[in-house]
Amino acid sequence: MDFALEEMALEQDPKLRETLLDLYWTSEVYPEVGQILKELNLLNINLAILSNGTLEMLLSACSSTEINKYFDFIVSVDEVGIFKPDKRVYELVDSKMGYKTNEVLFVSSNAWDIVGATKYGFSTVWVNRGKKPVERLPWKAKYEFSNLTQLIDIFQ
Repeated sequence: MDFALEEMALEQDPKLRETLLDLYWTSEVYPEVGQILKELNLLNINLAILSNGTLEMLLSACSSTEINKYFDFIVSVDEVGIFKPDKRVYELVDSKMGYKTNEVLFVSSNAWDIVGATKYGFSTVWVNRGKKPVERLPWKAKYEFSNLTQLIDIFQ
């Protein structure tokens, strides 16, 4: 949260920080999200969330937006006590979900998360809604989309 406030050039105000964290509990999703998740389920694609958020926050956010029904796994970094992009977080995909690295398509809107997941060995999709520049690092997303609608094309 502190990084997000700094990135948006907002003052490090404890009250603002608390208000923004409270909003996370009832986040809204982008318009196409529900339909895309439904289509992926119809294609028998297993879906998971792997997040730096607490499990309680994730379950609340998913429930309030009614997208929880689409996910097979919701996993928090709380299980390893370290944050992404540490490789131990990405290892949870193997240990908790039973998938091998080459069986995963990792989707994120965070460039730093894409770098970590790509470096770990996942095939990645960067959802770059803001048309941000690509990180100047050797690990880049296999795909870059402006929203999730293009994700379906990968599986058809």
